[in-house]
Amino acid sequence: MTLSTGNTLEEATLRSRKLIDLYQVRQAYVNKMFCLQFDLELKEAGHKPSLGRSIIGLVLLLISLKNLDEAEKVARALGNYCNNEQTAVLGDLLDGYEKEDFDMVRVPEPEVTM
Repeated sequence: MTLSTGNTLEEATLRSRKLIDLYQVRQAYVNKMFCLQFDLELKEAGHKPSLGRSIIGLVLLLISLKNLDEAEKVARALGNYCNNEQTAVLGDLLDGYEKEDFDMVRVPEPEVTM
């Protein structure tokens, strides 16, 4: 396929934008598939204390990918597997990222006593 010289830049820009859109749609499907698989594994495993840590890990992963909407959906959908402390951590993570208050989500240094 050849491009005419008059609108080569415009066509290249249009094609680039379409590729980016396709990539974003693909990523959304990958995230959904991962979340569904994770949800099924949770249901098969039953309610265990370690599940809350796994959910927090998944939310952290989605936040690190700058996918806050999906992280919030996961927290809402799977938060009932977390205990009260883990639920508070999820809320702090999401709030801190939304407000760009990274001190809010930073782990405090352990106090050293001698």
